[in-house]
Amino acid sequence: IDDKNNLQINEVLIYWLMNVKRLSVSSSTLCSNLMVYRLYIKPYFENKSLNIMNNNSLLVFFNYLLNNNIPKSMFLKTKFVLNQFASYLVLNNYIESYPLILNSIKYPKSRDEIKYKALPKEIRQDYIKKLNNHQPLKTLCYLGLYAGMRIGEILSLRWKDVDLDKRVIHINSSLTKTYQFNNDGETISNKRKIGTTKTNCSIRAVPIIDELYKTLTEWKVLQLVANGKVKDSLLFDHENDLRSYSGTRRLLKRFNDKYGFSKYDIHFHTFRHTFATMLFEKKINPKIIQLLLGHKSVKTTLEIYNNVSIYNKEMLEIINNVFK
Repeated sequence: IDDKNNLQINEVLIYWLMNVKRLSVSSSTLCSNLMVYRLYIKPYFENKSLNIMNNNSLLVFFNYLLNNNIPKSMFLKTKFVLNQFASYLVLNNYIESYPLILNSIKYPKSRDEIKYKALPKEIRQDYIKKLNNHQPLKTLCYLGLYAGMRIGEILSLRWKDVDLDKRVIHINSSLTKTYQFNNDGETISNKRKIGTTKTNCSIRAVPIIDELYKTLTEWKVLQLVANGKVKDSLLFDHENDLRSYSGTRRLLKRFNDKYGFSKYDIHFHTFRHTFATMLFEKKINPKIIQLLLGHKSVKTTLEIYNNVSIYNKEMLEIINNVFK
């Protein structure tokens, strides 16, 4: 973009996303950035000049999002995109100064209510019992519930990474998507593939407890009968291809609808939360929980599971001091 006079926010932002940001991120991250742009930034800043990229205008924008009940995750993603975009604008002399409001604006704590993220205790045993009649859903859920695995890690898992003799699962990959875009940032194609884990810390080995061992053994026998081999194959596939996130979510939704669990907002990450929450409730060392979950730091683990009542303020302070 050569002419910097009379430019509009959206035209410079889409240029930045497709010609600058695109070079330094994965296609899935770019897809996430583009989603935020289309949903929240583009409609609000339609036909607005780049000159209004200042503290006052951005404060009005973020208040507008909050008044329209934007979820916290989307609020933070929108702020992140605009933060990086503003830095680009300053670096390339599109605007004179960085809008400091991007550093200070916060999502109101009152909106971010502490929520019990695990399977509710009152339905936990019934839910697990109902899973017994549903394969492969039972095995999918058990890997989250008893090994703390993310759904992307589960869908990329191969039998060669599951050592039933030593009772350990080696987690070293995750299901990802690659996207192709046109110059306007519209997705023209996407493809599933096995990629790296969320972070390097996510590469880990988790033990296979008795209940999970039994379920994995049963599932392996079923796959042997159906396919004749399992050595390098995926634990879960769809017509010899990677199973999709959307198809797997539909599988869980049908189960929840059938047994009346829909009102509890149970998704696959709920099982990972349940795994961690039950460990906290049994007073397992948070550092061990961090390693099992593949979190980068114990601080992340404690912040996510700050709703576990057994860890009061005094205990959190002690643990924080230990791991500083």
